[in-house]
Amino acid sequence: MIAAGSPGGGLDTATRTLQSGFKATDIDANFKVENIGGGGGNPARAALLKRPNDGYSVVVESDRIYLSPLMNTTKMQVKDFTPLASLTSDYEVWVVKSGSKFKTAKDVLKAAKKNPKSVSFGVGTTPSDDQFNILLPAMHSGIKDISALNVVAFKEGGDLNTELLGGHVEVASTGLSEAITLAESGKFKILAVAAPKRVGSAKNVPTWKEQGLDVVIPHWRGVFGPANMPKEAVTWWKDSIKKATATDEFAKKTKNLDLTVDFVPGDKFLKNVIEPGRKDAKQIIKKLGIGK
Repeated sequence: MIAAGSPGGGLDTATRTLQSGFKATDIDANFKVENIGGGGGNPARAALLKRPNDGYSVVVESDRIYLSPLMNTTKMQVKDFTPLASLTSDYEVWVVKSGSKFKTAKDVLKAAKKNPKSVSFGVGTTPSDDQFNILLPAMHSGIKDISALNVVAFKEGGDLNTELLGGHVEVASTGLSEAITLAESGKFKILAVAAPKRVGSAKNVPTWKEQGLDVVIPHWRGVFGPANMPKEAVTWWKDSIKKATATDEFAKKTKNLDLTVDFVPGDKFLKNVIEPGRKDAKQIIKKLGIGK
């Protein structure tokens, strides 16, 4: 299984949580997790397509599978892959280092509105929901030239956390599952969550809506094979992922990460999640003028 992210990031965590789910079932399979981070997920997806289409290799990826082609950072399209199942859903957050001069998300936006270059934002990768979680609040808060914002992309979430702790960026936009453990350590503070209402262990963190901004950004992770994957392999993966995500082990690890188990099989995953998400993202990219 290829995790389209660096160790410690959300995609790595999702892949290893699925691996734990497989081990907890009676499925006779010995999966190796291979991390291929950076490049907005493009290197990981390209690596999958270069391998034999025999059903033995898959990639765990996010909505970058359609965001990257929409941003013209790759020629690979959704049709080049077989959606097998979604695994979990998460929400985007803003995180600062403890002791930051920014006490609230509004403080950040106020500074960025005055001078877009004055705040250094960090994201795990672009294009991504991490990026949208900066651009959309900025747009809704009245920042006219969002292209002027100082947004720095690192390899993945794990690297971003290190950069934030080291003070190389002031505000990180990432998934709650990546931020919650660090926030609980006292080293970080979460300023906002892009959920429709307050969530789980981040119950003290206000939503964007509570702060007057109509921004909700769910973030899913799913499993993909190459296009024209053997039918028996597609069936095996769908059935096996369903069993793995239904185990107590998977549920426990997912809950501990403040994620939601969100198994949706391939065809429904494509029709009800990927296609609508791609349509919305296309409109956002056009509106924001960030496509190349």
